[in-house]
Amino acid sequence: MSQTSDHPKWQPDSISSVEKRVNEIDYDFSKFTVQDFTKWVAAQTGRIIFLEKCEELKYPTGFWFLSDEGAHVFYSAHLNQILETITILHELMHIFLGHETKYISAQQSPLLLLEECLVGASTRNPLERNGEDNEAENAALLLLRRIEASQTNSMSDVLNFMDI
Repeated sequence: MSQTSDHPKWQPDSISSVEKRVNEIDYDFSKFTVQDFTKWVAAQTGRIIFLEKCEELKYPTGFWFLSDEGAHVFYSAHLNQILETITILHELMHIFLGHETKYISAQQSPLLLLEECLVGASTRNPLERNGEDNEAENAALLLLRRIEASQTNSMSDVLNFMDI
């Protein structure tokens, strides 16, 4: 079963629409941390967001789903810091933009969804993405630019302050 977040669905018509939406984000990127930005997205969407590093996950590098408790972001434990940050930002942008995802009830195990993701990844062409994946990826990369632009240090220095 798929479900969208309660946040209004956003229907961009181009990359410029994604850029406009990201530029409208009212967050102080000069003080960016993954944990703080996750709290900000949670406040904007009215959802609790759980970040969960996953040893079993290699590809895809991340996914998210909804449950009665909130939104869950699983990301691979096998990524360097910048890829981990991009992956988490990508998944957070799915939540922020109101994209559809799987809903896991209390009776279901998230491990079943992980297994489904891993099986699907083995047959999916990584170059083929749906529109929502492209939106989330573009938004994540635009966020990285905003983070870098707001910092007085280089991006490598910024990464040292990211507390995941």
